Amino acid sequence: MPKRQWGGDWTEVKLAALREYLKVYATALQNQKFGRLYIDAFAGTGYRSQPTKLDDGTSLFDEFRETDVFAKGSPRIALEVDPPFTGYVFIEKDARKFAELERTIRSDFPNKVAQMRFINEDANVAIPQLCRTTDWRHNRAVLFLDPYGMQVDWATVTAVAQTRSVDTWYLFPAFIGLGRMLPRTGVVPLEWEAKLDRCLGDTGWREEFYQVSESLDLFDQRQKTVERAFNHKRAERYLRHRLQSIFAGVGSRALPLDNSRGVPMYLLFFGCNGSDAARRLALRLADHVLKE
Repeated sequence: MPKRQWGGDWTEVKLAALREYLKVYATALQNQKFGRLYIDAFAGTGYRSQPTKLDDGTSLFDEFRETDVFAKGSPRIALEVDPPFTGYVFIEKDARKFAELERTIRSDFPNKVAQMRFINEDANVAIPQLCRTTDWRHNRAVLFLDPYGMQVDWATVTAVAQTRSVDTWYLFPAFIGLGRMLPRTGVVPLEWEAKLDRCLGDTGWREEFYQVSESLDLFDQRQKTVERAFNHKRAERYLRHRLQSIFAGVGSRALPLDNSRGVPMYLLFFGCNGSDAARRLALRLADHVLKE
């Protein structure tokens, strides 16, 4: 397959990657007898905000501010994929966003309302429940985990992996989340430690991202020095290792997403389980998307 060449801001890149995978996934599996579900864990309002540009080309708002100019978000991208999915699950915790999501999506896609399910709940509650109650003998799914920060518990990702039927795209906040919670002093607040343990499902991040050395001072007293060792390479390697502990198949690389100033923000990972044949196919489709 030809290599992809992505361009545009980070939201455009992540949605382009998702769109490309959903297209090839739907085409490859269109003749299979099992149900094909699309699950959006942080569906938002169903559209994404697009910053207004000033005359000098700079952005009037940063990456997280909403404006009055909108572009298609992940729910709409999934609903426009042809061949269509047999079911759609949209999860959004925020009541205001959820109401807007349900109103606009139902209005704009009336012919697919019967296949839609809207859940106004925390993704860490809704996803494990969905995993428990879906008959995975007769269904497969694509899950898009697109949190704003460190909201996703590792227990949630593990529940998804244990279904052995859900191809998972995880937009991990490696730099705007993980990186910002690792102070250079090495003194991580207890509440941050708890959140990192919960999101990563592991305590090994302490040794991975901090290096401790000892030396003797002028009075032959041992002094301990803690040095932060967080960078792009270490972050991707560590997160890949964590995903490989629960997914038999993990994409060949993570797609880096930078903001308009070239500052790293996220890493987009792919993971899957299932039979050897299903896993090989999913990885081939994902690598088509991930390779630049």
